[in-house]
Amino acid sequence: MGERVNIQYSVDIEDLGEEVCRLICDAFEKLNSVNDGVVAPENNVLSLRTIQQIDEVRQQLGEIDNRLSDVVNIVNGYISYKSQAIGQQEIASQVDNYDRENGAGAADYESMTEKLMSLQERIRQFKNDDEAANQG
Repeated sequence: MGERVNIQYSVDIEDLGEEVCRLICDAFEKLNSVNDGVVAPENNVLSLRTIQQIDEVRQQLGEIDNRLSDVVNIVNGYISYKSQAIGQQEIASQVDNYDRENGAGAADYESMTEKLMSLQERIRQFKNDDEAANQG
């Protein structure tokens, strides 16, 4: 397997699911191709040919693993993006509610800081729970 480089490109948020699906399908097609193209050695397994076959399969599986790792990183990034967006909406809503209850401009920064810290902790917990679920 050759050297790898990370690249970056952008897609519209509406097209992200389709792009992730394309990457997953590509990985699964390669996996099926590896599976279809491999025949286990039946005789003379202690040979150079066996080593070559196994190494070729390992390299192909490594490429598939890299592709699926890319997908995991993209989905984690999306979840983080959505979590931040939800957090910002909740903060804005809390500020609006506070301003309505206490009059605009009478912000209690200590209270808002505590709420922000609580919200950030909930977001961290959500991400940790999601990562744990994906690993299990």
